[in-house]
Amino acid sequence: MSDIDIDNVEALLKKSVDNINEQTNKRDYENTLFGLRESIEEIHRLKNMSDEFVNIRNQLIKKLYNSHSVSAINLSEVSGLTRQMIHLIVKDNNEV
Repeated sequence: MSDIDIDNVEALLKKSVDNINEQTNKRDYENTLFGLRESIEEIHRLKNMSDEFVNIRNQLIKKLYNSHSVSAINLSEVSGLTRQMIHLIVKDNNEV
């Protein structure tokens, strides 16, 4: 082979390697972006679910406190919340 042929082969090989790297990087970018979007959607779904359960918990605490005269101390022990948090919940205007 002449020097020109070797130069052409080397140029083609470099171009092929560059193309493979570009495609690999593009796929990696797309997969990473997809993963980010999926994780954000899942975080929003879990946040909404958590908010729903916090509301349910708060309504149950209010009912136990107001309708069944369960003390803030007892509710604190059962729920793991502080007595101050129990008082904030039961004083919230959204009555049961």
